Amino acid sequence: MKALKFRIYDKDAKKFHYLEGVFNMPDPCYDGEVQQFTGLLDRLGKEIYEGDIVKCLHPKVLYQTNPEYDEVLHEIKWSTKEGRWTYGHSNFGSGGEIIGNIKE
Repeated sequence: MKALKFRIYDKDAKKFHYLEGVFNMPDPCYDGEVQQFTGLLDRLGKEIYEGDIVKCLHPKVLYQTNPEYDEVLHEIKWSTKEGRWTYGHSNFGSGGEIIGNIKE
């Protein structure tokens, strides 16, 4: 079983507090938004949380032998409809790199 991991943004300190497992929400740093670890890692091995902004390479033209790529930024979100973590219109795979999050 994977450990449940979360983070909460502390507006005053301008940083995240990281928590694992079942916890009691600490009132001083709770701003109404808890972000969950997706269970995914970026290409550098960094943990990806919902709300992270990930830079990915997308081919300019699909199915080319030697495609040219564009760098595209996506926010990681949970899709209830698809039952998976998504970015843009795609399933998150390998090759992305975290460059920030929606709070910073």
